[in-house]
Amino acid sequence: MENKLLIALENTENNEFFCDIEKVHHLFVSGQSGSGKSIFLHKVIKTLITQYTSKDVKIVLIDPKQTEFCTYEGNPRIVGGKPLYRAEDVCEFLNGLIVEMNNRFKIISESGYINLNRYNENNIGNQLDRIVVIIDEYADLIYDTKKFCTKLMEELTSKGHGAGIHFIVSTQCPRHDIISSVIKANMIGRLSFKVADKVDSKFVLSKTGSENLAGCGEFLYSDLNTVEPVKGKVSYDEETYQFIAGKWKEYV
Repeated sequence: MENKLLIALENTENNEFFCDIEKVHHLFVSGQSGSGKSIFLHKVIKTLITQYTSKDVKIVLIDPKQTEFCTYEGNPRIVGGKPLYRAEDVCEFLNGLIVEMNNRFKIISESGYINLNRYNENNIGNQLDRIVVIIDEYADLIYDTKKFCTKLMEELTSKGHGAGIHFIVSTQCPRHDIISSVIKANMIGRLSFKVADKVDSKFVLSKTGSENLAGCGEFLYSDLNTVEPVKGKVSYDEETYQFIAGKWKEYV
């Protein structure tokens, strides 16, 4: 099992580069409706299912709007065999994930290691998988739970990466009342599609610019290794469309 969790991206010169979820801990994705967020999330799901085995990665899909991820119902690669829709179920899952995180830390520390990577390198055949949680519209989840899940998310985003737990959080509403400062600080990877204004762009990237994107899949990406955000694009190709429509069944 590699200590990498790579998501391929493409810049505007058609050159491929990568977001390593393991290195950025978690990824914060934002953009207006129709800007390209959904396409990107489906491409991430496609990558996780086609490039990694069930022994490498567990996938959790959270879809408060109950519209984006329903096509994956029945997919055995998804934890529970279907996305989580109801806020109560999401909160219950996040509580359980904290228990799983703490159990993993106990296993890792009792084995004499400091994190999941070190543990896996020295426990071939008994490795711990990674858990990637993808949330489509985080703002809806916060509205539905009256911010109850914010405390759970703060704990998980603060410590979870050390136990192999990673979040990809998407929202149309990049604001402090939606994404707390603790959660935002722990999402080193930032990907912004077209947003409404400079304030939203600064919230996501700490820089203006994504308010000027053309939409239709254009994005700006940043992490600790980027001096300036990298401009890229996501396209809704036929292969991805077929995958969403059911071709994923060929990979499970």
